[in-house]
Amino acid sequence: MTGGQLPVLPVQPRSRRGETADSYLRRLAAANHLRSSYLRRYLSKPEGSYGPVDPGKLAALTGREPHAILHALPELAPAAPRPAARRYTSEEIQRSRDAKRGKYAAIR
Repeated sequence: MTGGQLPVLPVQPRSRRGETADSYLRRLAAANHLRSSYLRRYLSKPEGSYGPVDPGKLAALTGREPHAILHALPELAPAAPRPAARRYTSEEIQRSRDAKRGKYAAIR
């Protein structure tokens, strides 16, 4: 293990169609006689936690390219940022209240 590279695990099962990352990690651990919880914590960000799995580390351990891991297990891809929630201006709020009052006045 030189240059900070991770060793490749000896047995590297292929992922199955529609398989979740957790299921694949359990099979990978079992194939290499590891405890799945140890492997999960080793691959998580930050290391030692049960946070999200680092696809780069998983790719290095399985001897695959990171894009291949993300293609097989798309749930490991980082989530796209959400657009900011819409904030209404005070003028829009007042206009809505006035319209509501006008509708209730017409009903009465």
